[in-house]
Amino acid sequence: MGWREQVHIGELTCDVLIFSDQTIPGNRTAVIAIEKDAAFGISLTGAYTTNGIKVNQGSLKVHLHDQIAQTYNAEFKYDAQNVTGYQYGIDTTSEIEPGGKVPASRTAGGMRGVHSMIRVGSAFTLTGGSDAAIYGNFTNLGIINGGNLEVTAGYFVIGAGGTWTEVGDVCGIHVDSLLAASIGQGSSWMVNITNNGTTTWDAAIRVYAKDAITNFLKIDTASGMVGGNVSGGGTVSISNYKLIKIDIDGTTHYMIAAQTIAFTGS
Repeated sequence: MGWREQVHIGELTCDVLIFSDQTIPGNRTAVIAIEKDAAFGISLTGAYTTNGIKVNQGSLKVHLHDQIAQTYNAEFKYDAQNVTGYQYGIDTTSEIEPGGKVPASRTAGGMRGVHSMIRVGSAFTLTGGSDAAIYGNFTNLGIINGGNLEVTAGYFVIGAGGTWTEVGDVCGIHVDSLLAASIGQGSSWMVNITNNGTTTWDAAIRVYAKDAITNFLKIDTASGMVGGNVSGGGTVSISNYKLIKIDIDGTTHYMIAAQTIAFTGS
């Protein structure tokens, strides 16, 4: 069973359909269905001190089907008016122990605070374009003028606090590949840094260690990129080489990238 009502809220006129586990066209079920060819399907106006939308003991799912010409499948637009302090366009918090409502420990599985996936259909062929499961973009249309200002398209933090007795790995960012297929043509990189603008950058990667990072790199199981160990002393001669400039604590240093390395020793 269900009913339909035309609701007038101020200058807004909405058609509201409320169903009670009733099947609607397309074999989809809905508790609330809104049908209106207008600018807003749902409009929430006012200061919601707690929740604009609240779901208890369930999941909030939004499915957008048959999108053809739309630029955005889902768009969240936020107008910031803060002068100091932080504000968040979209803030998501996943509590592993929300108020003690779940067991006090977990032995397997995991949590994904934000899970974004692009999935190509089995009958679809991609021949061009660019696809990214997560894309960050900072665009300046005004004036940036602040010596203490940091601007970044992506920021990842490991928070302080808690007791860390033992862990397999802790990392600020984890890049992994589960790809098993062979790439016929083209190039592949685990991390790709490009500069398609005209600005000259100071460095491709900056490391601020705060005297608390032991090694610059840790490489494991990499026989394809690391040669065998040469024991004992001797002399190394190089030719056909280039110098890679590195700034360490404000002083320029150089790494040697050689095409030919010869070793002689006892």
